[in-house]
Amino acid sequence: MTVRQARPVGVHGRVLAPAAVALAVAALAGCGGSGSTTTATTSSSPAASTSSAPATNGIDKLTATEVMTKASAAFQAAPSVRIQGEMIDAGKKAKVDSQLQGKDGRVTLGLDAVSMELLVKGEAAYISGNDAFWTSSVGATGAKTMSGKYLKTTVAGKDAKDMMGFIDRGKIVSDILPKDSFSSGKKATLNGQPVWELSDGAGSVYDIALTGEPLPLQISSAKDGKLTLTYGITVDLTEPPAAKVLDASKMK
Repeated sequence: MTVRQARPVGVHGRVLAPAAVALAVAALAGCGGSGSTTTATTSSSPAASTSSAPATNGIDKLTATEVMTKASAAFQAAPSVRIQGEMIDAGKKAKVDSQLQGKDGRVTLGLDAVSMELLVKGEAAYISGNDAFWTSSVGATGAKTMSGKYLKTTVAGKDAKDMMGFIDRGKIVSDILPKDSFSSGKKATLNGQPVWELSDGAGSVYDIALTGEPLPLQISSAKDGKLTLTYGITVDLTEPPAAKVLDASKMK
């Protein structure tokens, strides 16, 4: 991502400076595709096969590519989901908390002392963060203007679109749910739930629900961190009060 440095006070043009967007980049950097650095696994005690065991959803009979195709479709169709965890990039842990409801969502990112939040509701996007975030974005002087405030833009706006990868489910799927380069699959359990555990042979493991909808439940690796996915959540999409909002389109 290439981001132009903004002016300190007027927040003219594109607001987020490279240091600020690096926060989002770092979180995504841990996510791979095609069997690279994505996320990884779960506890894996093989599920015992007994007559009382619940029937599987059939993904254990499919190829890995077919499993991930179904998992991707189930993820995108879920009414709401929370993706939470830590990704490791260059030895640093980036905390990610994405709460999605339909096409809307609220995402919180943290790296070292910097934290930021992106709220998307309809076509509106609100960006906020702590003072360290604003200082890295618009400099110390501009941070005084933005402290405690929300920058309002649009989902297609220059400031928000670099971070839409945490909201847009299609982009999330391409980042964390590859469809090839798997070396094995086996039955396992995750928090007592039967899962089909796929390994990409590079240390990343993907746990997909083996009963009900084939939803991805956890992705992790010792090298790159872990993401846990929870479904059926309620997402707070309350827009910030007008007194705390600065409209990027009106800033000079």
